[in-house]
Amino acid sequence: ITVKQFTFADNTEGTEIKLTDFTLTVNEGVTSTSVNMSGTIDVTDEGSVQFQTVGPLTVSDDGETVAGTIVITGSENTTMQVTIDDGMLNVVADTDGDGVLEYEQCLDCTGVAVDDITF
Repeated sequence: ITVKQFTFADNTEGTEIKLTDFTLTVNEGVTSTSVNMSGTIDVTDEGSVQFQTVGPLTVSDDGETVAGTIVITGSENTTMQVTIDDGMLNVVADTDGDGVLEYEQCLDCTGVAVDDITF
C-alpha cells in the first residue's frame, strides 16, 4: 500500500493530522506475518515526525510474538528507536539531536498478546 497524502481533521479543535509518503508492505507466511512501513506524520501546531521500520516487524499468527524495530525522527535530528523482542519493549532516544542517547527504558511486555491491545 502506498499513500501519497491523507489528512484527518478534527474540526472542533482545528487540528489536522497529515500522513504523507506512507508505504506499508505486508508478507503473510505460514506461521508469521512481516510488516515494513515508513512515512511522515504532521500534526498542526505540534510538528512532524518520520518513521520507518528497520527490517520487518514480525507478528506470529497467534498474536503472541512480536519482534522488530521502528525508528522515529523528529525536529532537529532528534530520534527514538523502539525495539520489541522476546516480550521486551526497549525505547532509546536522542532527545536533543546531538547523537548521544539520553534516554533508555525497557519494559517487560511478556504475556501481552497483540490481539489483546485495543484502542
